[in-house]
Amino acid sequence: MADIQIRDHLDTDYSEVYTPEVLTALNSLAELNVKRLDVMRKRMERRTERGEKQQPLTFLNPEENIGRTEIKVQDARDGKFVGSEIPADLQRQWIQGTGPGAKPNSPLDRSIRNVAYALLSGADGWMFDGEDALGQITTMSLDNQRNLKLAIA
Repeated sequence: MADIQIRDHLDTDYSEVYTPEVLTALNSLAELNVKRLDVMRKRMERRTERGEKQQPLTFLNPEENIGRTEIKVQDARDGKFVGSEIPADLQRQWIQGTGPGAKPNSPLDRSIRNVAYALLSGADGWMFDGEDALGQITTMSLDNQRNLKLAIA
């Protein structure tokens, strides 16, 4: 556990989220942070250079590969690549709901209503909306994870 830090006793307050398996996975993912930080550093360097030279954003060169892939930009634009097969249960989505998996600052029995209402809404699918789930309170992402885990169980 040397790679990650969990602050404010959240690992004990949310022990049903921070299971030993989750902590192992987070530790493994922490190694990827070095690569992420490098990508972000390079992005900021390019942005700074464009700003200093007052250069506009440009489109990617159609003959170059998309970073970290073997797909040419033009092939991606033309749809000439093979991706993962869409699972059968996702091929028909006429109605889809989105939203956070928790109600902010609510006790668990009231907070889980967001998930319950979404699953009982009659929509073909429900997508947990991570953006809605993160900005309101500091433990919102943990509340969402707890509620999603409870709903799956």
